[in-house]
Amino acid sequence: MYHHVGVRVSDLNAACRFYTEALGGHVLVEPYSVTGEVADKITGCAGATMHMCQLGFDQGFVELFRFETEVPPPASPVPYIHQNVLHFGLRVSDVAAAAARVEAHGGSTVFAPRRMGESTYCYCRDPDGNVIELADAGMDQIVALVAERERSRTAPNIGIQR
Repeated sequence: MYHHVGVRVSDLNAACRFYTEALGGHVLVEPYSVTGEVADKITGCAGATMHMCQLGFDQGFVELFRFETEVPPPASPVPYIHQNVLHFGLRVSDVAAAAARVEAHGGSTVFAPRRMGESTYCYCRDPDGNVIELADAGMDQIVALVAERERSRTAPNIGIQR
């Protein structure tokens, strides 16, 4: 069962503020650093340092990572189609208000809130370009809405239809 996602950021303290102030997270573990064999093996880079913190949400947590290695960081943001983790979702009570907080705290909206059945959702980016889906429905409801939408199509879905 899912319990957290790890997200690479360029400034751990700024990202911690963003996720708590814009998205309502709360600090579970204050920022700390990991070095030595564990950091070297996880990053694949000798002499690496991982700076991390954990932020809790209603369900699960987000683990923020900032790395110090000899390897230069990738272009920012990495194009969506080249990322390994494409996005993660957070449930919020008011999608439009959460999207406005994202923008007010240095993030951006990928597309404005839209409806899917009785649910509202949107995609946004944090200040480091990580994509976050905001929705006012739980995972089970969203999966049921998508499944129902896809069952009602008469032709295979080869693109986004609006």
